[in-house]
Amino acid sequence: MKSARPLQGLLIVWGIWELLNASLSTFAGPLGATFVGWIPKGGWTADLYSMTQQYGMVLFLLGAVYILTATDVARYRAFVWIPIGEQAVGIAYAFYGLVGAHTITASQFATQAIVNVIVAALFYLLRPSTTSMLGNVRTANV
Repeated sequence: MKSARPLQGLLIVWGIWELLNASLSTFAGPLGATFVGWIPKGGWTADLYSMTQQYGMVLFLLGAVYILTATDVARYRAFVWIPIGEQAVGIAYAFYGLVGAHTITASQFATQAIVNVIVAALFYLLRPSTTSMLGNVRTANV
């Protein structure tokens, strides 16, 4: 039987990271962008500030979901697919930035994709199966 502790730890760390990124994106867009290594080529416009704030609000929700999931990984086991999906979307968007929008280089894409794959793999490998980590808990099929 898998232990829930490693997954809980990863979810808490990931949730805190998302909440930190959310706070910076929502309330200090340029600082948040610089913190994660992103600087807009054309400078900060009103539209970009608005987009960054909206992005930050989504990250608040994701961070809360990750921390909630950490409280009971057996009960919320289906939620573990959310960070895996988040990494897949990150790779797809970076690929668009590479070949569609031409806003990132091949090495930037490779770096992001490698990080995304590692994070997704960690969540995938640590996720509870339908029978492990459940013990005598009755849960709905999700």
